Amino acid sequence: MAKKESKPKRTSALNFDPDELIIIGLDTDDDASHHLYDERIHRKDYVPKSMVKNVEALGVIETVSVTKSGNQYIVVDGRRRVLAARKANKRLRKRGEEPLLVPALLKKGDEEGLMGILISGNEHRLDDDAITRAEKAQRLKDRGRNHTQIGEYFGVSGTAVGNWLKVLDCVSEVKNSVRASEISMSAAIELSDMDPDEQRVALSEMISTGKTSVDDAKDRAGEGEGSGEGRSDGVVRVRPPKKTLIRKVFGHERAGKVLGNKFLMGALWAIGDVETGDIKGLPGLVEDVE
Repeated sequence: MAKKESKPKRTSALNFDPDELIIIGLDTDDDASHHLYDERIHRKDYVPKSMVKNVEALGVIETVSVTKSGNQYIVVDGRRRVLAARKANKRLRKRGEEPLLVPALLKKGDEEGLMGILISGNEHRLDDDAITRAEKAQRLKDRGRNHTQIGEYFGVSGTAVGNWLKVLDCVSEVKNSVRASEISMSAAIELSDMDPDEQRVALSEMISTGKTSVDDAKDRAGEGEGSGEGRSDGVVRVRPPKKTLIRKVFGHERAGKVLGNKFLMGALWAIGDVETGDIKGLPGLVEDVE
């Protein structure tokens, strides 16, 4: 029997100036006795700069939930999005640009029902694992986005996106270990500099010994420093020095004089100690080659 054609229900989102929405405990004197109070609003890290930057670039994509009390609209779920929009609007207005509006759905119910919406909104969100984020970043790159643009979607720097994409070139064992939280994304980035067979050996040793931090990965990646090392195909390859040694050399008081300041800054950027925007002209060059 053919399926009956379904007609989607229409839901109309209201659009608000974020400054007009009320956040209990922040815009009011209420405390934890109020059913819509969320103590996290007082944390300094509640709305990170990366989230503000993301909202500034893309707007508030996911609707928030509000309830009406008299002539006021109170936030039930979506406090961080509202606060990020407020901060983003300060920056937009300063530049003379149109401020953002926050899309919201009106929720009705008693205190317990609205409190349930608040709790569900916090507890049932499933964040992407690091590899899934990297795969999404790669799909964006395949569609013509550069690292800086991709970073705006995720609320991170273009350099961070470049590091994520490096991990996608790792062997499957390394990527699976990141998914399983056996090693960190940072450690996988260090292992990505190694040959596939070396990655597998280093990963196995890290997991078997329980040494799975980024410093341990750096040590594995830097073994064989300053010497030729044979490979299974008979080719001798000179391994680069450990990044820990590189950082010590670059940090030496005579480094600028010996290496030259421009070379020194470029080298620091190459190992991730300097942001792209810290070197004049480099962001444009990076965009040109991506």
